[in-house]
Amino acid sequence: IALSVHMPILSTHVVPSAYAANLPTSNGALGLKRGSKEALAPILQLQKATSNALDSAINADKDLNQCRNILLNQIPKEEKQFKRLFDEFSEGISYKQQYLDKNAFLVYYTKGFDGVGRASIEQEDEKQILQTKQYGFRNDAWIGYSEAIAEVEYLLSDPALSEDVQDLTKFLQNALDALNGYIALASNISDE
Repeated sequence: IALSVHMPILSTHVVPSAYAANLPTSNGALGLKRGSKEALAPILQLQKATSNALDSAINADKDLNQCRNILLNQIPKEEKQFKRLFDEFSEGISYKQQYLDKNAFLVYYTKGFDGVGRASIEQEDEKQILQTKQYGFRNDAWIGYSEAIAEVEYLLSDPALSEDVQDLTKFLQNALDALNGYIALASNISDE
C-alpha cells in the first residue's frame, strides 16, 4: 500500500511594489509647446464645448440628445486623453516635486531640513503652486465632465427622467467653472 502525503499547496502571491500616488501618472503629454497659445487652444475648445453642452441641457425641453452629442463628440471620452490636453500646456512636475515625493519619509522626519542656513525644502515656489492649481482644475474639469456623461446617459435611459436636468447642469457648471479657473491661470502666454 502506497501512502500518499497531501501537503497543502502554498500559493505564491505577487505583491506589487509600493509607489507614491502624490504625483500624477504620465498620460503621454510631451509638453513641447508648454505655456503657448497653441497648447492652450484645445482647452479653449473644451471650454466652448462645455458651455454649449450646458446651454443645450438648460434649453433641452425634454430632448437631451444634443447635449449628449456635444459631450461625446467634442470632448475626449477617455480620462488620459482629456488630461493630456491640459498637460501639454500645464507647468511640468519639477525635479524638486519628484524628490519630495520619493523621499517623503525622510523629508517628514527631518522637517524639510536642506542644510544649514537654507530654507525648508518643503517651501513651495511659484511654479510648484501654479502646477498644483493647474492639475487641480484639470482634475475637477474631468470629474464634472465624467459625471455629466453618466448623468445624461442615465436621463436618456428613461424618457420620464428627461425633465430633471438639475444634476446634469450642476456637473456641467462644475466642469465649466474648473475650465474657467484653469484658463484664468494662463495669463502669461507666449506666442510660440
